[in-house]
Amino acid sequence: MSQGRRHSRTRTGCLTCRSRKKKCDEARPRCAGCRRNMLDCTWPNYVAWDGRGQTDTMQPLPDVYQPDNQKSMDHQAQAEVSPSLGRNPSIYTGDNRACALTPHSVLLLGHFARETVSFFAMTPLQNNPLLTLLMPLGYMDDLLMHSLLALGGAHLTHKNPTNMALADTTRLHYAKLLGGLRGEIAHLNDNDMQCKERLLCVLVITCLYEIVSGNTQGAIFKHLHASRGLILSLLDHRSTRNTSSTVNCETLSFSIELYRYLVFSNTLTPHGITPERSLPLDPFLANIGKPEIALASSLEPIFAGTCGLFRLVPLISVMASQRLNEESQGLDAPSPNLARMGDDIYNRIQSWRLDYRYQEGDGDRREQINRVVEMIRLGLYIYLKSALAGSVISDAADLCTIQDHISQLFSYAHKVLASQYTAILLWPVVIAGSCTLIPEEQNVLLHEIYSMKYGMKHMAIVGDVLQLLWKDPDPRAYGPYGLHFIMQKHGLSVGLA
Repeated sequence: MSQGRRHSRTRTGCLTCRSRKKKCDEARPRCAGCRRNMLDCTWPNYVAWDGRGQTDTMQPLPDVYQPDNQKSMDHQAQAEVSPSLGRNPSIYTGDNRACALTPHSVLLLGHFARETVSFFAMTPLQNNPLLTLLMPLGYMDDLLMHSLLALGGAHLTHKNPTNMALADTTRLHYAKLLGGLRGEIAHLNDNDMQCKERLLCVLVITCLYEIVSGNTQGAIFKHLHASRGLILSLLDHRSTRNTSSTVNCETLSFSIELYRYLVFSNTLTPHGITPERSLPLDPFLANIGKPEIALASSLEPIFAGTCGLFRLVPLISVMASQRLNEESQGLDAPSPNLARMGDDIYNRIQSWRLDYRYQEGDGDRREQINRVVEMIRLGLYIYLKSALAGSVISDAADLCTIQDHISQLFSYAHKVLASQYTAILLWPVVIAGSCTLIPEEQNVLLHEIYSMKYGMKHMAIVGDVLQLLWKDPDPRAYGPYGLHFIMQKHGLSVGLA
């Protein structure tokens, strides 16, 4: 067979299109092909010709399962962990089987401790429960350690997309995690509260993994439903018996706060409109500070004192669902009863004040937290106004009011989105982004999302979904209802964390 003529391939497209052997339109920061297929769009930092038509940014590492190849790890991956190793090398060695699963597991752990934990808690590193509470427990618990390693790996592999060894290691830890969860849940003794508390902690970390890894098929909600069952059982048992001797109260409190955060942050659409995304509004979601679920520390490491505002999110979500029901019955405007409920929630948003006991440090930190509070408050105003409008917002006055809130929110965004409070700001930013009609604001928001310093995959997916929303001509493609409309239309179920 005669060989056809060889054609030279472009070397100026993104790495993802090159690896898929697809033509790249070279649009930055995300090319059209990566946006369309919900893929990472990565670009080489440099091009180093090796004489064979390859660049060293595309060369994969040796087989991750061969210990002799550990010395061949690239310098970039080594740099991810070396600062932490230098401070305390002993924590990365020892007998923990999860940490020793592959030669590259240590890199995942180092990245988790150095960068990933900072994203998910609004406290200084020395008070971060992911680092100070869960990591020490992980050294005594392989299943928990697999969850931490998988989470750190999901973050690290997104930042190093051509490193196949790190990707393989992450997948292996995730497989061990799922296999262990299935086995332990299948054989769980209903009276074993200690095991339930431990599995709850692993499950909520698994939720974070599903989001950070870029899962768009709703895997997080399956884990959240399982977590809810464990929480209800633990709280019921704790209210009737003294379980302090068998349950780690500090871990339980943090797991419940993380569950709340995940439920509130992923309440983006009217309640119940997408059954698999909807979780029951249990009392423990709203009863902040009740003795049976009081946090061991009053700092609220995830919410930074804003949980009282966030607990209004599901209430507005229920109102949105009720408004859609009224709309289906032919009501062009909210009923008097629903309008009164809206006024009540508006007043609660407006009158809520941050308890400064939750703040630490100097005035700059206090000023940042105040900006965070205002962004969440504005996000709630936008969510409430759009919820009362129904599936299509046609009233010009409502649109103007929403746009004013969006402009105010974005005026704070550039000052705090690069801070340690990024995670709890994703919900108001996405709500505002779903409603903005101004192209300049859309472009600025996309730039902020795609260039956030933490570089997590789910942020890029959020940017892609917002672009789908903005480009869709259907009048329903607007606001929280529009997010539901777009996700249903494209078969997506996006998670925030």
